[in-house]
Amino acid sequence: MPVTPWSGGAVTSVEEATARAAEIGYPLFVKSAAGGGGMGIREVLDPADLADAVTSARREALRAFGDNTVFLERRVDAGRHVEVQVLADSHGTVWPVGVRECSIQRRRQKVVEESGLSIPDPELEQQVRSYASAIIREAGYTNAGTVEFLIDAGTGEPHFMEVNTRLQVEHTVTEEATGLDLVEQQIRIASGLALEGTPPEVRGHAIEVRLNAEDPEAGFAPAPGRVLLFRAPQGPSIRTDTGIEQGDEISADFDSMAAKIIAWGPDRATALQRLRRALDHTEVVIEGGATNKSFLQEIVAHPDVESGNVNTRWLDELVAAGGLTPQPQAALALVQAAIEAYRLAARLDSETFIRSLAVGRPQYSDSGAIRFELDSAAPATPSRSTSPRPTFSTCASTASTSSRPSTTSTARLACWGSAAPPTAPSWCPAGTAPRSTWTACPTASPPTAAAPSAPASPA
Repeated sequence: MPVTPWSGGAVTSVEEATARAAEIGYPLFVKSAAGGGGMGIREVLDPADLADAVTSARREALRAFGDNTVFLERRVDAGRHVEVQVLADSHGTVWPVGVRECSIQRRRQKVVEESGLSIPDPELEQQVRSYASAIIREAGYTNAGTVEFLIDAGTGEPHFMEVNTRLQVEHTVTEEATGLDLVEQQIRIASGLALEGTPPEVRGHAIEVRLNAEDPEAGFAPAPGRVLLFRAPQGPSIRTDTGIEQGDEISADFDSMAAKIIAWGPDRATALQRLRRALDHTEVVIEGGATNKSFLQEIVAHPDVESGNVNTRWLDELVAAGGLTPQPQAALALVQAAIEAYRLAARLDSETFIRSLAVGRPQYSDSGAIRFELDSAAPATPSRSTSPRPTFSTCASTASTSSRPSTTSTARLACWGSAAPPTAPSWCPAGTAPRSTWTACPTASPPTAAAPSAPASPA
């Protein structure tokens, strides 16, 4: 089978790397033999950069994996990353249980993974399945593993890259598409049991994205911190694998992945639509940190992803061209914060009411509206607009000693269409007085005492 041109073994010195690179040709990669997750890899475009690439790749590989062995591999331009999940028992049975495509990568780190090809090609799928089975049998390998290929954009020919002798992050999409529990199968194989029957058929399509604690607006720098809020998406055919919950601390010392979100559908279009909705319903806030959620939303909504017209360089090139710049959502964040504040206040009021019932003196104080300001004329992106804001003020009870304004139905609101209140605030109900501060309101005239005005139900 075709193999990506490589050094034929480890390179132990810069001199040996230089000689092998001349045979392979540029551009090429220096790759760690023990690596994974995009670590221990350096791209080399010019022979002058080879020595530094070998040195830095060896140093990173030793620090990350305890092994500084590296080799050289020719870069396949605009290729597609296709891999086969295999299971092999000690009785000679090999199952190529599923094909995956992982072409959407950022700096050689997988971002989106699928349980089948993004553009259906039954002939190619059967070809890589056959190659993967042959490699595993020839090697006498036993366990779960992944055989990886690069598909040449010009010829469509698969080039063998490597075998990962473990379960990978993206094994979940194969489980969703086949119904297999791959961890269970690993345990059975390790116990000496044989694979029974035939490999299950693939049904439908599954897609996974990696939710990472990183900041796309800061060059994807790690952005760890304490998890203040995490609500995983729910719904039919949605799966979330995570090891975090609210209150946990995401450490800067480990991989930044916080969760994997997987959606299955009877076809690729349905799976993609469900994944978009799952991301929309994912709620995560990291104190002092950030996540790539909005970046993932931009990716799965992109027309090229929908059509399957992607390759291993697509995402890097798009990011470099500014094609996936996250859009500021300050107004939306403000509304969401107001909703969360209202929910918290309402819960506290309910708890106070229940406690007062226990002592026979029921008391209920409706926290009412949560005040927030939103520029009604704001454009899609933040600006320094000086347009009047549709704000409101409340009438505060003169008899109350509480710092919180009364928000009963008879003493709830008053707003005025000027920068200062009128001299006779007759629209405030009896026993109340206008607040000491006033801001412009969208109304042109004050409400009357008989019918105090109220703004639209704020969040």
